[in-house]
Order: sequence, then C-alpha cells, then structure tokens
Amino acid sequence: MSVSLCWVQWGRASPASTTPSTPCSIRISQSALCGVATNGITLSYTPYEVKVRSGATLNFRLCDTRGLEVTQDLYILECNYLLDGNIPDRFEFNPVASISPDNPWFVHHPKIAEKIHCVLFVLDAASVNDIPPKLVEKMHSFQRLMIRKGIPQAVLLTKIDLAFQDVARETSNVFTSEKIEAAVNNVSGLLGLPRHNILPVKNYENEMHAG
Repeated sequence: MSVSLCWVQWGRASPASTTPSTPCSIRISQSALCGVATNGITLSYTPYEVKVRSGATLNFRLCDTRGLEVTQDLYILECNYLLDGNIPDRFEFNPVASISPDNPWFVHHPKIAEKIHCVLFVLDAASVNDIPPKLVEKMHSFQRLMIRKGIPQAVLLTKIDLAFQDVARETSNVFTSEKIEAAVNNVSGLLGLPRHNILPVKNYENEMHAG
C-alpha cells in the first residue's frame, strides 16, 4: 500500500530544503519550490515520489500544498477534501473560491494512495513566536479535522541552524541546546502535540552534497 504524507507550512519554513538529505539516503525525484513570497510559494497540490539511492521508489509520497496564511490560504472545506483524497494532483487552489464536488477535476472515489495518511506542519524555527493568533485558530481547525479522521500529526521545525548559532556551529548541539528545547516546548504548547512529534531539522538548501 502506498502512503501519502502532506506538509502544510507557514512563514519562511522550507520543507524542500530539509527533506532531501537523511541518514538512509532518500532522494526526492523532483524538488519542490522553496523560497519566500508574500502569499507563499506553493499554490497547487503537488505530490512528489521519494526514491532511495538505488533508484527504487518508496511506497509513500510527500505532498506539498498551499500553506496556511492569515488572509489567503486553504478553506477548511478544502482541507477536508485534501485529507480525503478528493483534490487531484497538480490542482491549483483558488483563493477566491474553493473546490466543490461539482468541479470537473474533483475526485469522487479516491484510491487509498490518494488519501492523506499523515500531516506535517512545517514551521520556521525563528518565527514560531510570531504566528498570528488568527492563524493559530486555523491550524487548530485543521487539527480537529485530522483528529476526527484519525490522521497522525507532526511538526518539522526547520532552519534550526539559521535560527540558533550554537546549532549552526555544530549540528549535534541540537540534542543539548536549551533554545531548541524552548522552541520545541513552545510548538508543543501551541499545537497541543507531544514533544516527540516535533522534529527540529537543519536547512540543506546550500549543501553541495546531501547524505
């Protein structure tokens, strides 16, 4: 069975610059866009295959989607459709009008592989204290949907090496850094998730070799 993992970001967080390098030498077959824009970089729902060094494709997809914002973002109904697999691949979200079952691209009978099995909130480590209350409310609404559907949640706390100098000097300091611990505790309290569901990760955007 193929599993789909969806990331939802806010701020300057960049999942594309953190996921390609892991201890098991995983490679994303096509890198997602990364960068900074007023209303987010990703505007469409885009799944990516994940391959190991041998070239074999793993039985899960990383799915990038439009991020959560205070003004322009996903409607809560679209979040529901997204989780249920009703949103087609490469579908571009319209900030003015949400997708509906009447849309010709709406997936009425999604396969198991097209549904979302886990959601990652991608947050910039340097910005976790600046998330607007209105946006936190939207995140909580999205979380309630996931809880009702039994979908696991986790957080990628990105760019820790850019936010904290001690980690920039030595990545292994992530295990002892009081600042990282404080950031993890902050996100845990913000989203009501256990600490072990919050994963601090280094930025790899400028690395020449990964893994």
